[in-house]
Amino acid sequence: MGRGRGCSLSSETSLGDIGSRREGDDWCWIRCHEELYAFMNGHKRNDVFMQAQGDGRAMQLIRVPTTRWNSTEAAVKTVFRKFDAVLGAVEQQLSHCTGDSQTVTSAIGLRKRLRDIRVILCMNILKIIYRITGPASRMLQGASIDLAGAAAVLNDCRKQFEDLRSNADIHWEALLQETLNFAQRT
Repeated sequence: MGRGRGCSLSSETSLGDIGSRREGDDWCWIRCHEELYAFMNGHKRNDVFMQAQGDGRAMQLIRVPTTRWNSTEAAVKTVFRKFDAVLGAVEQQLSHCTGDSQTVTSAIGLRKRLRDIRVILCMNILKIIYRITGPASRMLQGASIDLAGAAAVLNDCRKQFEDLRSNADIHWEALLQETLNFAQRT
């Protein structure tokens, strides 16, 4: 494998390897995004990221507070939509900041983590969770709440999670395939 974005997944990698845990892997996407946000937070680095996005609609990376699901959902969407620009900006930092060892070291670590199939898998899992819970979260945080509507949205969330659980093998295969396709696209 390793085509396209150069994601870290060899042909010998099994489903068990992808799902195995090592110390420090918990919330690997959240930690990776926090590193990415801190890295791109400087004016020059952020300018590189904005330029890497080209002429289309430029998006800023969003800081992920630990208690705001809507912010985390937006952060996942932003990185998915601008993944090539994110990697391009990190690569550009590597090639232009050769005299700054801290920048180079951070960029190498970020590039490795962003290409790690487990990080992409975590992003896809979060995307599924937010697709299910996002409408309920937004509705319940609204200025006025329609209790009947909220009950219906929460019931829909429950049904979707029950479907995920009862058809776990099918959903896992689809999730894994989507992750592999994302990692390999050019």
